Amino acid sequence: MVETYLPKSEMKSWEYWTQLLNIVKQLPSTSDSFGVVHNDIHRGNFMECNGRLTLFDCEDACYTWFVNDISCPLFFAVNYNGVNDFNRRGWARYFMDSFMRGYQKYNRFDLNQLNLMPELLHLRGIFVYAYLFKAWDVTKLNHVQLNYFNRMKHIAENGFDWLKPEDYLL
Repeated sequence: MVETYLPKSEMKSWEYWTQLLNIVKQLPSTSDSFGVVHNDIHRGNFMECNGRLTLFDCEDACYTWFVNDISCPLFFAVNYNGVNDFNRRGWARYFMDSFMRGYQKYNRFDLNQLNLMPELLHLRGIFVYAYLFKAWDVTKLNHVQLNYFNRMKHIAENGFDWLKPEDYLL
């Protein structure tokens, strides 16, 4: 996706993309840390019924690190409307506490890999930014789209410098 849709003129994002991929690729690829994941968990891709979650829209499913799959819902949770810079860190903490309680009922991995969360969130930001070039005519954005586009550009170019380990480490 990034290789296809992110314009070459987005040099800062490309530089980060390459650096971050090299960091993440150093994670161990054991059955305890790597496998098939949904890879696009957000509020539009699941339903809850009688206390059970059902994921759908699995076209992005792939083999990757489990911690990478966890970064996806966190990324979208802290970037939805209503979560602003004043409550973003608290929301990240609340989300991760709740999400990981459920996640660990079904899957375990080396929790030390959560230390890479800022890098994984940055990668997701670059991925989403590239996706916007595919999904939208970026020369004709309405004000809501422009705000979101600019936020993703900022994340692609700067990462999650506001996120602290205590916001996501258990």
